[in-house]
Amino acid sequence: MEELVRFYNYFGLRITPGLMPDHVTTELEFMHYLSYHEAEAGQTGGDVESYQRAQRDFLKRHLNEWWPLALTAAQRHRPQRFYRSLMNLMLRFLAAERRHLSSVLRGG
Repeated sequence: MEELVRFYNYFGLRITPGLMPDHVTTELEFMHYLSYHEAEAGQTGGDVESYQRAQRDFLKRHLNEWWPLALTAAQRHRPQRFYRSLMNLMLRFLAAERRHLSSVLRGG
């Protein structure tokens, strides 16, 4: 969890007391933050690649590391169809993000 907090702090973010740095919503919000700043950098001629690398590294070290395990554990409890669909959508999103970032960073 310390690495997560350092990741957030590196980009000038602080975790609100009471929020969990490793909660899926916190991690997804951080990915949104990085994506937003990537787009902003693209419009202003800034360093897009640094935000792309941060997204790739964050996915690899955190979301892609534990989400598949959480999905497997949750499926043992036979969640309702809505939650199963939501969890699988998240898994597909993470895979698509990983492929996208790999393709744009391939030349860099």
